[in-house]
Amino acid sequence: MSHVIGAYKPRAFAMSGLRNVFVFVVGFALAGGAIAQEEVEQQSLGDAIGGLFKAIGGALNEALTPQGQQQEQTQQPAPQSTQQVAQKPQQVKKGAIDGKFTGKVPEFLVAAEQLAGVKEGRGKVEDTLYIIFDPRCSACRYIYTETRAHVANGRTVKWIPIIALGDTAKGESLSATILQRNPHEGLRRVLGNKEQIMTNPSRETRKSLELNHDFFDIAFEKVGQGGFVPVAFFLDRRTGNPRMTAISSRGALGEVFGTLAQ
Repeated sequence: MSHVIGAYKPRAFAMSGLRNVFVFVVGFALAGGAIAQEEVEQQSLGDAIGGLFKAIGGALNEALTPQGQQQEQTQQPAPQSTQQVAQKPQQVKKGAIDGKFTGKVPEFLVAAEQLAGVKEGRGKVEDTLYIIFDPRCSACRYIYTETRAHVANGRTVKWIPIIALGDTAKGESLSATILQRNPHEGLRRVLGNKEQIMTNPSRETRKSLELNHDFFDIAFEKVGQGGFVPVAFFLDRRTGNPRMTAISSRGALGEVFGTLAQ
């Protein structure tokens, strides 16, 4: 069975939401006005995203190689219910996210931590694998299933939904099921079990999805490549830098988290 990376369908006015926050905040401050709490919070996140690539350099470009994007899995088991999870499998090979880290956490990852999503595990920002996904993407569903054993082994994954595959209304409804109901249960049922559970998205959910997408757009604009899902971000302990990489195969996941005993 092959798992193909979801092809991103560009939005009209990409990143307009985030950049409008910049314009509003700067203009309002120059006018001597008071900024509401909501704008302050968005400004803080916007500042983090705006400066997130300053220290990354070529690491992003090296991570997003054509080979990495084209990785596919053959003869892999079909996704199963997440209730069928092995208990504490033993790690037999360390991954890129393993090892000590004593430096300052990159703002790139701090910004990812603030985005709306579902966090599994209790790891700190530097110990978390951030995965941007579309709930209808087959490769996203596959990698969700593949992460089950790693999460059971104590790893931390944050799932950040966006609408990347067209049909905005359906994508928003599935994402709202994840974000507005019981997040972990919604993630398991929509992404793990492929259940088409629709929820009317709130105004807050639409705003959150827009900001998630702004982050996604800025990342791919930086590396000069077309967007795709699933895509992951994490701190690579081998280099000390944040990394952006395709995450659609067991091999790619193993590079991050290491290999578990079968």
